[in-house]
Amino acid sequence: MKNKIYTHIIAALLLCGICTGCSEDVFEEIDIMDIPVLLKGTFPTEGVTLEVGKSYTFEPKLKDDTNVQYSWMVNGAKVSSDPTYIFETTGLCQAEITCIIANEKGKITLKTSLKTNHDFTKGFFVVTAEEIGFYDTQKTAYYPSCYQALNKGEKFNGDIYAIPNDDKLYVTVKTNVSNRDHLFVIDKKTLQKKSSTSVRANLFYSFALDDRYMLLAGHSVYRYDTKSQTSVKLSNSIYPFIFRVGLLNDKLLLSRSYGSNDDNLYYYDLETVLNAEANQLPDPTAISNITQCDKSEFVKTADGSIFTLYSSSDDNEYKLLRISNDLTTEEIALSFAAPTTKWYDIYFPGIVGVSSTSENFILIPSKDHAIYKYVVGDASSLASPFIASPNAGIKLTGSGVQVDTETQKIYVLYSNSNVAVYNYDGTQVEVIELSEAPQHLIFTTEGSN
Repeated sequence: MKNKIYTHIIAALLLCGICTGCSEDVFEEIDIMDIPVLLKGTFPTEGVTLEVGKSYTFEPKLKDDTNVQYSWMVNGAKVSSDPTYIFETTGLCQAEITCIIANEKGKITLKTSLKTNHDFTKGFFVVTAEEIGFYDTQKTAYYPSCYQALNKGEKFNGDIYAIPNDDKLYVTVKTNVSNRDHLFVIDKKTLQKKSSTSVRANLFYSFALDDRYMLLAGHSVYRYDTKSQTSVKLSNSIYPFIFRVGLLNDKLLLSRSYGSNDDNLYYYDLETVLNAEANQLPDPTAISNITQCDKSEFVKTADGSIFTLYSSSDDNEYKLLRISNDLTTEEIALSFAAPTTKWYDIYFPGIVGVSSTSENFILIPSKDHAIYKYVVGDASSLASPFIASPNAGIKLTGSGVQVDTETQKIYVLYSNSNVAVYNYDGTQVEVIELSEAPQHLIFTTEGSN
């Protein structure tokens, strides 16, 4: 009896050695103790690549399929027990395919991979509330939930904020759960996760300080080292929240808030933030006596100045604020109200700028969801909307307005899941219909922001 058991074990080991040693999809027609034997060339061990919308039929052939049972799994989840399995692609995907074929004598396990043929350099990523999709500008097609599809079903499990940095995407997750990953590092070319780490619950925002360090902000402030993939907690206090950061030479400008209360604009010396020890970040310095009722982005223009929006709850006036290199300020009155923002918003309609040798302007969203264009130095350019308000019931959503400087196109994000595309002169190019409301776009064309 023992000899028979040992013989079965040796036979199984020999078969495994034969299967795993093949560099091509070649399985010899062998007969070891009557376990299932795969015929040569009937299973794609080297992987399968499909165009989106196409299907592939897996149909392994056996020398003898009498009393054989099949078990098909996709990314570890059982999907079928039929002899043939058809994998259909309705969007972008990458999957591990496993087929276990067994009879009363034993079993063999077949494995391969399957992926769709896609190119992330021809379009833009669409950040939604908890996912990342992709719009292919060449195929004029939108593919939702790409991160989940290309990472074996993994989810972020929280609202996300994403920024590109070199060849990666850095995604922070806003969740009130501490024992969960809050920062994801993703390959920008494949959208596959490279790493993730637990930092702190309720992260709202991230900002690249230089080519190595990032600032992570929310209920606390962290400095993240992209090289060592470690973080240092710089501030212990829950308040104030840091919502947006701008870099003015060696100064780090801060838009902050104590929840629902106004707060001043502040700045740090960049070196102070880069070199601060754990929990030793000092208080920042206030810029003049300016307070913000609603937070806003910072935009740099051709002369090196920084612009931001501000208003105070005292006078309810909205102004465009210019901050020069010496931290002196200049106010430009606006005849319209800016969108109201909440302290818990991750994305909100903010200003965006274009600064080049030929173009130097700032796009400003209004509370009635129009877009104004401020040509730097020309206050009269704010007299009327650059892009009119949408139809009733439609609002700006997420970041509101963005610019792809590589293609010189303006993208306006609306709550009806549409993205309107304009040239720099305001002529409309197209309207892109997505299947979900976008929060932010990340352009992938080489040279794009």
